[in-house]
Amino acid sequence: MRALTIEGVYADLAGDLQEVSRILAETAASHLEFIPRALDRPLASGGKRLRPALVLLSARAVSESPAPEVVEIAAAAEAIHLATLILDDVIDQAELRRGQETLHRVWGNEIPVLLAEYVFARTCARLATGDFRRSLAVLANVSTRMCEGELMEVLNRHNLGTSEAHYLSIIEAKTAALFSACCQAGGLAAEGPRETCEALEEAGREFGVAYQIVDDVLDFLGEERLLGKRPGQDLVCGRVTLPLIHALGNADPARRAHMEAVLRAGGDVHEQLPEAVTFIKEHGGFDYARQVALGHAERAKEIVRSLPESHAREGLLALTDYALEGRG
Repeated sequence: MRALTIEGVYADLAGDLQEVSRILAETAASHLEFIPRALDRPLASGGKRLRPALVLLSARAVSESPAPEVVEIAAAAEAIHLATLILDDVIDQAELRRGQETLHRVWGNEIPVLLAEYVFARTCARLATGDFRRSLAVLANVSTRMCEGELMEVLNRHNLGTSEAHYLSIIEAKTAALFSACCQAGGLAAEGPRETCEALEEAGREFGVAYQIVDDVLDFLGEERLLGKRPGQDLVCGRVTLPLIHALGNADPARRAHMEAVLRAGGDVHEQLPEAVTFIKEHGGFDYARQVALGHAERAKEIVRSLPESHAREGLLALTDYALEGRG
């Protein structure tokens, strides 16, 4: 079967993703006119809709004609992601998201938190009214797991002794768990056999780990116009990610002590960023992180290739390659 391009994947999903956008607009609806108005901008700048794409492709990989209700699951996954982003920006006090001011910059902290709660509540209410019991359970469970991951990350801030294993446990919970749930929920909604749904769940987890590692590399090396925010946000928030973990572990004691002193000194982190980037490059941190990401992506593709041959299977493979290229 001929390999798909990422453009071909999204062309195939265009109709369903348009329906996802309609459902998201309904999710944001309220008799209080302020709510849809405040949520309009983050809804409109939805990136590549990776999570709903994974739901849709996983369902199609199980059944050539999955029930139309699968789109509702895809929209729910994106709504959970949206609510999480809103809360993340409050926690990080981020100024930009996809090149636009974050909600907390416009409205302060309280309103975005309430908006995120509204999106979560509306999403659960929509799923509860349909026959989505198994998928609803998966998405409810993953919301808990993501909260645990975020707490692990916050509690680990500025810990320059973070191990690679601990870093991986954080990103598996805060990021990869939702990708995993998207693939599993898509398979369940299409009534796939248990073994297939478990394979999709594992492939989604590997996909998510690879995606987050690449994202962490880009936070050091990406361009602001492409990232939609200033590089170095992880350093600003005290996140210790894989490129830095590896570089610190491979530096001689004197060089490591100097870099740690620089990072602990405070001040303008963006002024420290060039020195941090040089240090990480010199000690192989970026190359190592990319190789780890590639390993997880290859594992995801190996699992996907075990599924029956289909157009959707090729779409999952193309989407995995896309995850290695950058932000979505």
